[in-house]
Order: sequence, then C-alpha cells, then structure tokens
Amino acid sequence: MPSNTELEQAVLGSLLLSVEKYPEVDALITSGDFESDVHREIYECIKELADQGKATDHITVSKLLDRKNSLKRVGGVDYLKELQTIPITAFNADSYANSVKEQSVDRNLRKVLNELLSTAKDPKGKTSDDLLNDAETKIFELSENRSKTDSLKKIDEYVGQTLDRLDELAKKQGELIGLSSGFKAVDGITQGLQDEDLIVIAGRPSMGKTSLAMNIAENIAKNEDGCVAVFSLEMSSQSLTARMMASMAGISQSNVKSANLTDRQWEKIAQQSAKLKDLDIFIDDTPNISPVEIRAKSRRLAKQYRDKGGLSLVVIDYIQLMQMPSRSENRVNELSDISRALKGLAKEVKAPVIVLSQLNRGVEQRPNKRPQMSDLRDSGAIEQDADLIFMLYRDWVYNKNEEWKSVAELNLVKHRNGPTKRVLLSFRDELTRFDNLAPEVMNSYAQDRTED
Repeated sequence: MPSNTELEQAVLGSLLLSVEKYPEVDALITSGDFESDVHREIYECIKELADQGKATDHITVSKLLDRKNSLKRVGGVDYLKELQTIPITAFNADSYANSVKEQSVDRNLRKVLNELLSTAKDPKGKTSDDLLNDAETKIFELSENRSKTDSLKKIDEYVGQTLDRLDELAKKQGELIGLSSGFKAVDGITQGLQDEDLIVIAGRPSMGKTSLAMNIAENIAKNEDGCVAVFSLEMSSQSLTARMMASMAGISQSNVKSANLTDRQWEKIAQQSAKLKDLDIFIDDTPNISPVEIRAKSRRLAKQYRDKGGLSLVVIDYIQLMQMPSRSENRVNELSDISRALKGLAKEVKAPVIVLSQLNRGVEQRPNKRPQMSDLRDSGAIEQDADLIFMLYRDWVYNKNEEWKSVAELNLVKHRNGPTKRVLLSFRDELTRFDNLAPEVMNSYAQDRTED
C-alpha cells in the first residue's frame, strides 16, 4: 500500500490537475486528515479556491499561498508542479481520498489508545468507571468524525422509501403512527411520539415535568418492545425509582419516603416493585453529563436491544444541567450546542427523545403565568431544534383553587408536523401521577377558565 505521503500527494495532484473531482473529495476528507502540515496547508488553499468556483491548478494555488506568505514554507512553485506531474489520474481522486481518510482514522485511533493507556497507568485519582467513560467518549468522538458522509442524494433515492412509508401509514388508518404516551389527549394531537423527534417538556418548578416524563416512560416501557433510557441529572436513581414505585402503587410520596406504611400498603409496594423490575427502564444519574456521553450510552443500549425492539425512548431531566465536554464561556451558546446534539441523538438512535427544560423567571412577573414559547429564550437554540414543545402549567401552584387542584394544562406550542393545541390532564400531586382527565371535568374547566 502506498505511504501516507504518496497518498496525500496523489489527492493534491489530482485536484491540481482538475477541480472537477473536488466536491467528491471534499465530501470524504477534511484538511485535518492530512498528516503532513505542508499538504494540509496546500489542501486548505485548494479548498478556498474551489469553494469560490475558481481554478485549482498550480498557478492559482501558488498565488494564494504567496498572498498568505506560505509559498516558501510548502516548497514553492516547484513542489506544486511536482505534485501536478505525479503519475496519477484525476479520475481516481475519490479513491485516494478514501485511503487518506483511512490512514487518518488509524493515526487518530492509535493516538487515542496511547492516551487511554497513559491515563490508565497514571489515573490521577480517576476511578475505573471514570476511565471507562473517558474511553467510551473518546472512541465515540473518533467514530463520529470517521467520515464525512455525503448525504446529498438525488431525490429518486428517497421516493421509494417515502412510498413504502405512506403504504405503511395507510394500513394503520385509525391507529397511532408513533408510540402512545398513555394519554389520549396527547396522542390525539401528536398521533403518538415519533421516531427521531426531539420533544421538549418545559415549565416552572413544581409543575410536574419529571412526573409527566416518567409517567410517559413507564407507559411506553409497559406497552412497547425495546427499552427506555432515562438520564436524571437532578434526582438520584434511587429517589426516582422510589417515586415510580409509589406512583404505580398509588401511595403518597411522603409515606413512601418515610416508610410510614400500613400492611396493605407494603403489599402494594411489593406487587408494584415486582412489575417495575420487569420493565426495561435504564436510569443514569450522572451529574452534569454531556451529550457525547448520553449518545455513547444510548448507542450501547440500542445495540444491546437490537433484536428486542431497540431503544424506544430517551428521557433527559433536564437540559440546563447538562454540559458540553469543553465548557463555553457563553452559556446560551453552550445550550445551543447541547440542543443540536440532542436532536442529532434522536436522529441517530431513531427514537423520540424527551428533554425537560426550565423556563426563565420572567413568567413570574406576568399576571397570566401560563408559559409561552418566548420563556425558553435563554435556552439556546432549543426553540429551533425541537420538533414538539409542550408547556406544562398547573393553576393550583399559583391560585390554590381547590376545585381545579387536580387539573394540569399541557400546551403544545410548537408542532413541526402538525397543529398546536392545549390539552388537559389529571394530576395527583401526592402520587406524582398524571392520568387522562374525565371529559366532564375538561368541559367544566374550559368553561370556568378565561385566558388573561
């Protein structure tokens, strides 16, 4: 096999001979894939010219390098001429580029493995779990950057897939086309939770965001194949499990927390614990977890359950507690990166991702405390990245009207592929449990409430 140098020279020589192959090469590699600093710099100049629609022969490239005061450093015009006269054909440029990419992956993999080996020998206080997470994260990042997939395809490649999908939907007339949330009113406007959707449930503290997300997770785990992944950045795994146990048993959270239970309640806890054990729900309570770690762990679960329905749902509680691996001084920009990464996660694992979000305090300053889309403004690009955004509101939190204590409003303020609408659910605070609301209660509440 040709050496790294020869392969890199072949790529550059091909592009100096003809710019026509540049789009194919650019779809496969980046300048960072070149081992030689000289070759990297030459490729960057070729790219700059080609992106402007200009020629990329040795004359135009040498002029650009000269303007950048780099011509002498790369070997001058003579080296560019030499590259252009290497016995190659421009027709094979994409093949050379693939080989350069493979060599780049091999180098980076060796580098990562050496770094991991060095850290394992001198962990500097890191636990074995920390080391494994670091290894998984670095390998995942390397895998993510393995290739620049050319996703620009002619539409005929998608027509067949789309027709198959339409045929599948036609056979489901009257049925949900996604996963049932367990709530009729929600399913009625969403047609079920769709694969690849990023779903935001937002609200002020004490509205029941975690309870709603976990109720949905429970319903899907009970009724669908596959598994559910829950990343709880605020509550511990044990606390979350105790909450689910109490909710399923219909026992007050305070009683379970203090273990102040009657014999009958202990029986209910035992019964529901057995059912809870059978659910394929995985909980990770790592604080400040990054999207990279979540993607790595979700991919692993999806692979583990490949023959058992895959990964059905991912729940993240909540986005403001997440961090990128490299912290940004601008928190809004960091949250934008996080929300984009979570949308990427949904597309990659082909499952709905529910992410909970806090709202800014401006809600509290208004006479009408019902949240609006603008209350997410400090949460980066989540407004743009989300496919569905639900705003959770309970009037009881502010007005203490006993008649409507159990009523929760869930306002769908963004629906990328459908209508927006407000729906009503029942919520029992002491059980942290949402349920379908009786139609007569819905009607009475709608008549009684007037929007400010």
